[in-house]
Amino acid sequence: MQLNTAGKGLAAVFKPWKIPIIKELQSRPNMNSGQAYKFLQQRSRDLEDPELKRSRASVIFFLNDLVDEGIVEYTEKSGKGGYHRVYKMALTPEQLAHKCIAMFVAKLLEAFPEGSKTFMWPRP
Repeated sequence: MQLNTAGKGLAAVFKPWKIPIIKELQSRPNMNSGQAYKFLQQRSRDLEDPELKRSRASVIFFLNDLVDEGIVEYTEKSGKGGYHRVYKMALTPEQLAHKCIAMFVAKLLEAFPEGSKTFMWPRP
C-alpha cells in the first residue's frame, strides 16, 4: 500500500486497477484468481478504461499481497491442473479502513520516533 493524499477511501491507499478487485471480493463470497482476472478485463472493456488492464500474474500477485497483509484469506480447492486458491475478504469494509489507518500511523511513528513523543493530535 502507498498513501495517495489526493485520493479518498480505497483510492487513498490502492492503485485504481486494484479497487474493483477489492470491491468485487467484498460483494462476492469466493473468487479465484482466474475469476478476478476475467472480472478486471471485463470491467476494463465495459468502462473503456485501458488503465484497468493488467496481466493475470499481476492479479495473482496482488491477491497474494492482500493475503500477506491479512486483508484477504484463501482456501485451497482441488481442480483441473492441481490445487487452486479461492479468495475471500477477511475484513469488513470498516475493518479494512481501520487496518489501513493503523498501518500508516505505525509506519509514521516508526519513521519519526522523536516527533511522536511530543505530537499533539488535533481534536475534532
